[in-house]
Amino acid sequence: MLTSTWSNDRFSVLARATRFGETTRVFDFGGGFPPPQTYGAEWSIDFDVEVNVTEQVSLAVGANNVFDNYPDLSSADINFFGNLPYDVLSPIGSNGAFYYVRTAFRF
Repeated sequence: MLTSTWSNDRFSVLARATRFGETTRVFDFGGGFPPPQTYGAEWSIDFDVEVNVTEQVSLAVGANNVFDNYPDLSSADINFFGNLPYDVLSPIGSNGAFYYVRTAFRF
């Protein structure tokens, strides 16, 4: 994980890059059929920009996984007839990009 931040009295900027390494999961369904699957390495890039509107109020916009990266698809042996296309234990997650707006009030 690499993170960089910059700020002054009015603005702050954050950029983060996270690399999830290659992983192998073995699914043990019993009965001598443990189908393994290897998921490739993935990157997730996050950004956040915040501005202090006043001394008490700030507004930020940002994105997690800004490039909408998804994990590898699960194999046919473990995707439950296509109902679970992504492994629920994948480190990068299966929801893609997340964009947000945040307001903070200081008392």
